[in-house]
Amino acid sequence: MKILKTIIPFYFAFTLINIYINNEKTCIKLNKLEVSKDKSFKVVKKINSCNTNFYFVSFYSNDNFNANVEDLRTPPRLKQLLYIIKKNKKKIIKIPKTNRYQITSSGKKIKIVDIRIDKIDFYSFKGDTCFRVSGYGGCNSCNEFEGYYNLEGKIIYYSYRNKVKDIETVDNLKKPWDSLLFERSYIKKPFLNIYLDSVNNN
Repeated sequence: MKILKTIIPFYFAFTLINIYINNEKTCIKLNKLEVSKDKSFKVVKKINSCNTNFYFVSFYSNDNFNANVEDLRTPPRLKQLLYIIKKNKKKIIKIPKTNRYQITSSGKKIKIVDIRIDKIDFYSFKGDTCFRVSGYGGCNSCNEFEGYYNLEGKIIYYSYRNKVKDIETVDNLKKPWDSLLFERSYIKKPFLNIYLDSVNNN
């Protein structure tokens, strides 16, 4: 009886592990997050999936912002690029490229990204998988962005907007993603979150 008590929990745990490994939600997982810096203050974050590599490349200024500017997130991000490599093919992911100027603490005017991408979320829904890229301008009235893409990098839904107007929208919604988008905030939760706003490995 003691042997059974020992074996049963072990077998149950082993079964759960196998179920988890074969579950569709493990199709994309964070195997390694790499951050490297050079003299130009370039940061590269790499997300490995089973068949796809995601790269988020961002460039920063060594100067901080003046205390009176809208976006106080430091260090200031000058440029950003998101792309995927799948089967040796590179696909650049469409994200807003608009810039704006802000004053640094040294009094210098620099050009920064309008939308600072800060997160990638991965969703699985009815056997399909997509990822969401999001970010905003750093203040309540600033511009916002969210884009949904399939694993080939094609746009499912793209929204660049503020509280007054839509700046750019691309709507290629097809089932099942139409249900996912409307339910995501209340029912559907991403199975993986990657935070990109830090220059460190977290």
